[in-house]
Amino acid sequence: MAHTGTDTATRHLARRVKEVRMRRGFTAQQLAEALQAQGIAWQRTTVVKLENGTRENVTLNEVLALAYVLGVAPVHLMVDPDTASPYPVTAQVSAPAAAVRSWVRGFKPLDDIDPRTFYTEVPAVEFGKREDHPDRYEWVSDMARYLSRSMGRMYRRDDGSAVLEVELPGRGNRGESGEATER
Repeated sequence: MAHTGTDTATRHLARRVKEVRMRRGFTAQQLAEALQAQGIAWQRTTVVKLENGTRENVTLNEVLALAYVLGVAPVHLMVDPDTASPYPVTAQVSAPAAAVRSWVRGFKPLDDIDPRTFYTEVPAVEFGKREDHPDRYEWVSDMARYLSRSMGRMYRRDDGSAVLEVELPGRGNRGESGEATER
């Protein structure tokens, strides 16, 4: 979905920082001091500038420190958990907030992202249980069925891990392309 507004991810973060800071009973000064204790050189004015929209950029180190100091997961600062509004992913792209939260967590790619690319970067240990990530498992199961029908065979080892043997075109050999353990 095209993003046409002036709303930015930083402005969303700023709103969430202010909401969570106030809910925790921190003043802007106390938040700045807590960040300083974590090695982030923020002053009270830095907090105020972020919250009032005059500070447009926040580093990843700052986002992680803000989340740590406020006691929340970074995703809960980045994307409001209580909104269905579109979220500005880039200056040109926005997506529903729930979809962005799922993407940031590594559960599911945004609509314009190729799932084959997205899921190749998810470590096997993070795939978790089927019931934890039904969308991911549905896609992985579909892809495994497709690959096993078209390129190789899938089987389970005695230890319960799943193995997909794939024949690589032009190589005439077979080899394991990857493993996933289902518990």
